[in-house]
Amino acid sequence: DPDSVAQAKSETLDDRVDTLSRGFLALTVSCARCHDHKFDPIPTLDYYSLAGVFNNTRTIQDKKSPLHTLAEAGNRDMKVALRGDLRKPGEVAPRRFLRILAGADAKRFTKGSGRLELANAIADADNPLTARVLVNRVWLHHFGKALVRTPNNFGKLGEKPTHPKLLDWLAATFVENGW
Repeated sequence: DPDSVAQAKSETLDDRVDTLSRGFLALTVSCARCHDHKFDPIPTLDYYSLAGVFNNTRTIQDKKSPLHTLAEAGNRDMKVALRGDLRKPGEVAPRRFLRILAGADAKRFTKGSGRLELANAIADADNPLTARVLVNRVWLHHFGKALVRTPNNFGKLGEKPTHPKLLDWLAATFVENGW
């Protein structure tokens, strides 16, 4: 059934975008799947820029173990799915990092699926979120309360850090020491 296949693909892509964006950036990017994010400046086009990376990635079952690995499956940009429906294609969403972090003229991902370029953008020292998100999670693990009490949401609806200067210092020190 084509509708079931489209729905399953849509859910898989959304799960990957959501896991990546909450886990490393503490942003609720999947809110932009069907419409521009209502609270944070994340347009639908940027959601599909990330989804396009995962759309060009396939999962392979390792025959010798229960592990799965990811492999390249193409290098095409994805079209925006109007109102989140993959059967209703809109404009092309170039594979690139979120413009809220990379700027209005964010570099397009052109190498394979874009996974490596995406990983580099996430771990870039100029990215203001990743180091803060990671040290916040470590702080939460060690002390039971995070410096940002909403560790999966640093956006407008998330809480402000209890100690912003400490969070900044920890993040800078973390990056300076090789992550």
